[in-house]
Amino acid sequence: MVLVVNPGSKDSESQELRVNRTFHTDTEWATIADFWLPERIGEPKLLKIRLESHRFEVIKEELYVKEISVRYNRKSYRFPVRNYLYPYHPSRKSSKITDSRCPPYLLAQSGPGTIKHLTTEDFLVKAREHELNTIRGMVPWANQPSEEEEEDTTSGQLLQPNFTSLGYDELPRFLQFKDASGDAFQSLRKVGRKKMAMSMLESQLASLIGKGEEGSRLDSYEAFRKHLTAGGYDWNKEDMEQIMKIADRIHSDEELGRQMMCANNSIYLTKVAILHERWMGAVDNVPHHVFNGKKITDIVSSGKLFEVSASSLLDNVPHGGKANKLLAGFELQWYVAPSDCLLWVNEQGKLVPAVIRIENKVDGEEPTFWYPPPADTPTDHSDALSWSLAKMYFRCSDSQIYALLTHFCRAHAVNEVFAVASHRNLPSSHPVLRLLHPHIQGIIAVNAQARDLLVNPKSSAFSMFLSAGDHLPIAFDNYYKHEFNYQRLIVPEDLKSRGVDDMGGAYLFADDSTALWNALLRYASEVVELSYPSDDDVAKDRELQSWVLEMVDVGFAGFEDGAGFPRQLRDRASLSELITVIIFNISVFHAAVNFQCITVLGFYPNCPGVMIKSPPSQDEVITADRLWDSLPPKQIAFVQAHLANMLGSLSPVEKFYLPTVERNRGGLRDEVNMVCHEQLACVDRLSSSLRDIQNTITERNKETEIIYDVMNPTNVPLTTQA
Repeated sequence: MVLVVNPGSKDSESQELRVNRTFHTDTEWATIADFWLPERIGEPKLLKIRLESHRFEVIKEELYVKEISVRYNRKSYRFPVRNYLYPYHPSRKSSKITDSRCPPYLLAQSGPGTIKHLTTEDFLVKAREHELNTIRGMVPWANQPSEEEEEDTTSGQLLQPNFTSLGYDELPRFLQFKDASGDAFQSLRKVGRKKMAMSMLESQLASLIGKGEEGSRLDSYEAFRKHLTAGGYDWNKEDMEQIMKIADRIHSDEELGRQMMCANNSIYLTKVAILHERWMGAVDNVPHHVFNGKKITDIVSSGKLFEVSASSLLDNVPHGGKANKLLAGFELQWYVAPSDCLLWVNEQGKLVPAVIRIENKVDGEEPTFWYPPPADTPTDHSDALSWSLAKMYFRCSDSQIYALLTHFCRAHAVNEVFAVASHRNLPSSHPVLRLLHPHIQGIIAVNAQARDLLVNPKSSAFSMFLSAGDHLPIAFDNYYKHEFNYQRLIVPEDLKSRGVDDMGGAYLFADDSTALWNALLRYASEVVELSYPSDDDVAKDRELQSWVLEMVDVGFAGFEDGAGFPRQLRDRASLSELITVIIFNISVFHAAVNFQCITVLGFYPNCPGVMIKSPPSQDEVITADRLWDSLPPKQIAFVQAHLANMLGSLSPVEKFYLPTVERNRGGLRDEVNMVCHEQLACVDRLSSSLRDIQNTITERNKETEIIYDVMNPTNVPLTTQA
């Protein structure tokens, strides 16, 4: 293949510079081609790059070009590319983008990136307009709302963000994964799906011979432990150790409190300033020992009462269980029972649960309230069993909210809006796109796969291990209408609104999130100030304004007030904040909620995704049989564990904020699409801040048995690819 580069200045172009060589196209390694430009051409500002095939070349593959440098007048000009080219033969009069999924040629500009209204050369303005028109045709929205639909936010339709209309195989090549690593990762996931398929087959055979329900029940914590260790799971040693530590603490209320602050769904913990009416039925009946004789009003006044009350996000979601026949060989209903929890900080400074509220709204049952027994109560006593069962119902409710809403809706679907709007409105020479580039790569591809596997209406993976999995659109609609908004994505604002911005080091999710948010905000602000001389330049940047407007009017079409996102950017501070929201949500937030699911969901009684009995009535005496009969067949636990392992595993294509030689992980410095020294100095200062955060987390974990390092910068991927 021949790489053809045509550099030129405003008034003249060089002859084509042709590099005829064998390129490595089947790996993620980049091609860097060096050119010496004749002096008569002048300073190079724009490259037109294409790839030609030889006449008799049969096998053709895309070529990934990372960067091209041009040498002129003893000075090197770096042109960041990071895109794919498909080889065309010169005899072809035209090329079809749909055939190759690559632009027919690439246009690249050198330097730190340019703002359109500050660009004086007409040929550079036309180049960025041409590039955007090409990309817009390659990255379409699934739905383009009309003016009437944009104005109407009360149409009654189920709400969800917009996304690209393309399946994974239809995506432009630059939006897909790198082939070699991506294929290897998908092959690993196929092994996991094969194991689940074999489990289903065994269940079907057992059903045919009349033994479908017999032997499918696990009736003790020890039985679940044995099932976990003998179930053919592919966890690494460190994950299994963490799972077993959680299993050892299954009766500990302190462990439940820890998971509300430091697990995969730690974003709903809220300080109670005034008791909500949902708790009125519990206040007068709280046993004396629960608060050690203290009045609940005094605990509220002291700022030590908290709640996790997100159960309304499951309103109107029917019971599920359609997959039970397929998975276990017999039909069974899976109950959706929205549940909430009151917690308090006790005399030992530990956050512990005090009241659990369970309500089977689907069947119109009254809410019930459950309290922890005295500390010396045997674990097999009815009071202890009722508390253990109540915690399972609460964690089951929390599991639905985590998997469907926290993880998929916020950490995946929302991010696609950011990526699609960025590609469609910001040319490759725009400094904001160059800043965002390493973070928006992969999210569209992984979401396209998720729409085929996780949320496909015909075969949703969520329906195989979650009670609410049969009715995803209803849960999604609840979240986007009542929970999701821009302010919740601004870490300091979110923590302050929940009253948990200063919990003295116990709320590790908040501490690590704040540290990383501050570092990323400084980084974004520095790059923005380098790119925009003044606030007025932000307001005048039409490409930037088009970006945020399309994000709101198309990406979040139908959301009330555009979900609170700005429809216009007037200054550098608001732009820096928006960039930080996008980078944080795509990278840090996704890592925090995704890469702990193996340890949290692995031991099924800790966080069951399914309960198969209606919640107990208030006066029901709970027995061990009642507790174990409420959990689903072991096949469901098997599926949850395998899916948690598959979804929570790092992809080989991941790149991280900080590199680690011993784990062969690349870092941000090698992935940024910025090339000027001042911008790279910003990256270096960010890396220095992140190393300080890394050291703090590493030292902290030396003193804890269950480590919390999911936001250690060496463990945080730059984007969402798993």
